[in-house]
Amino acid sequence: MSNTVLNLTNITRRVDYLVKLPEWANITLKTTNGEIQLSGARFTGTFTASSTNGKISAEGLENSTRLETTNGEITLNVTKLGADGVSCETTNGRISVAVPAEIKASVSLRVTNGTISTPGLELNVAEQSRHRVDGALNGGGPMVRLQTTNGTVQLRRR
Repeated sequence: MSNTVLNLTNITRRVDYLVKLPEWANITLKTTNGEIQLSGARFTGTFTASSTNGKISAEGLENSTRLETTNGEITLNVTKLGADGVSCETTNGRISVAVPAEIKASVSLRVTNGTISTPGLELNVAEQSRHRVDGALNGGGPMVRLQTTNGTVQLRRR
């Protein structure tokens, strides 16, 4: 009889969930040490996600969205805005949000240590500094609020 010692040090565990939902579902996802990814043709329900140590990415969104992460980047592709708009906030990470050129939105972009860019968009700027940009796209509409402490904020044309 031999003794076998199983060394569990330095083992990485990963669990992936694939969940199929109807396009109209309101979705809330939370994780502590993991990535959240929402993809598909289109989503007309609201989307809320939070992560402590992980990236959040979503595409095909056509309603209100609220995303928060502490140590991770946020990547978002918006097709339409819901009445409550879009809110993305991270402490240590980059935020990149793509919107259609014709979208009507009020915009509030904030960084503490980082840069702000709005490539491809005709933003009517109401107030601007190194750490802040407020303005409107196509006359204004629901709020697009993007804020990070350490990272860049990019609101760009799809």
